[in-house]
Amino acid sequence: MSGSPIDTPGSETFGWYMEPSGKFVYLWNFDQQWYGYRVDTLQPVNTEPFADFAVVDNTGKFGVQTEGDGTLRVQHYDSSTGIYGSTISTYSVPPFSNVRFIVGGN
Repeated sequence: MSGSPIDTPGSETFGWYMEPSGKFVYLWNFDQQWYGYRVDTLQPVNTEPFADFAVVDNTGKFGVQTEGDGTLRVQHYDSSTGIYGSTISTYSVPPFSNVRFIVGGN
């Protein structure tokens, strides 16, 4: 939005996800890149966008993610930084399916 202190490089932002703690919001643009921001300061979570996105579980400790390639990843999530970390496990899912739609938060 014009005048917003949040600026995502590239194309227009059209999707968003707020993780369970309410500390971080993630925005998705038409280039299919995710950008994370702290809600209280509007500072970026990371200097690089996330290639795809992981939805955080209710405990705030884990995220699940797929890039539409047939693999679902379970990752560690650091609720103090808003960063998705190391992969815990992977599972096979149908390539580029509704799983991406659900996991992508849209």
